[in-house]
Amino acid sequence: MTFSIRELLLLTVIVAFFVSWSKDRLRFAAELEQLRTKQSDVDSAIPRKVMVNYQHAMEIDDEIFGLPASSAPVPNPPKDHKD
Repeated sequence: MTFSIRELLLLTVIVAFFVSWSKDRLRFAAELEQLRTKQSDVDSAIPRKVMVNYQHAMEIDDEIFGLPASSAPVPNPPKDHKD
């Protein structure tokens, strides 16, 4: 059985894609694990009371200020036509 150049090139592209995808997934998994380790270190360093106070302050901030104002321009009201 013989393979054409086109088939071999396609096979090469598919294999290269799979190898680079799997290499990226391994790098991503290692980076994610590193970030989770850092997060657990940070979580253990922050006292629980500080976190509760921060969350309470954020709730008060939301109650006072509400949603942010829209940056869209205000439409002009219709003009009164006097005939």
